[in-house]
Amino acid sequence: MKNKFHFFSIVCAALVINAPAGDTTTTPKENVFPAKPLGITLSIKMVGPYMEPADLQIICLFKHKQSGDTYQGAAKETDEKLGGILSSLRNRGEFAGETGETFLLTPPKGSIPAKRFMVIGLGDEKDLSLDTLRTVGRIAAREAVRLKAKHVAWAPVIRDEGNTAIDVGEGDRAFAEQLLSSYDTEKRLQAQGLAPVFTIESVVIEAGPTFFEPRNCRNEIRLLTPPPQNERCASLYSSPCRSSSRQWLRPSNSHQARRSHSHPRVSKCCGLTRTIPI
Repeated sequence: MKNKFHFFSIVCAALVINAPAGDTTTTPKENVFPAKPLGITLSIKMVGPYMEPADLQIICLFKHKQSGDTYQGAAKETDEKLGGILSSLRNRGEFAGETGETFLLTPPKGSIPAKRFMVIGLGDEKDLSLDTLRTVGRIAAREAVRLKAKHVAWAPVIRDEGNTAIDVGEGDRAFAEQLLSSYDTEKRLQAQGLAPVFTIESVVIEAGPTFFEPRNCRNEIRLLTPPPQNERCASLYSSPCRSSSRQWLRPSNSHQARRSHSHPRVSKCCGLTRTIPI
């Protein structure tokens, strides 16, 4: 399977902040990326996680605090529309929110339009990092394939939990980078007859109005040409590739670029070897 696709930098995307809970009959604003990495239509949409008719709606929550969890804006609205199930599970200790922990539910009829709803844990709030969101991206891709969700929506709701530690664009870029990288693995497994064939058709990053409007974007969207073939392992059984340190996803300013440059790492799982960017 040839890996000739465009990776891109999502630096104008948004964490959901105070998404309006009012009139949902009007068509929400949506910016669709012109490129389709791995055939996925990717967009930023001004909706909350309780509004999108996705096959799989994903949000993230921090580890439960005994002193009380913060719910604002879209996080609060979503919990209310689901009958308080998010806060109840956390308060009872049934969802601890450890990094990578998940729970999946079918929303009650008449609550939200998503067919299935998943929460992915972010761990302790003080430990939040870009690596945390990279983990979330990998989980999102694999769970979407496992659940055969063609239309996936993601709302970090980090800002709605009172946290401003990570730049909006950097966080969404880290998530999208690893979602695409993991989905690429899934497609190559399928191409070699090692997994059932399934295709994700679209991914929506849900954005509140504060970050959706172009005037509030601090960086620009940049598209890159595909990396040379020798920078990726064509086969899942290949030896590790000798790769340059060139990033497939590049941030739009020099400060981010200095922070992002590092050598690719080799990932080994069940005897399968591949080279992925970090």
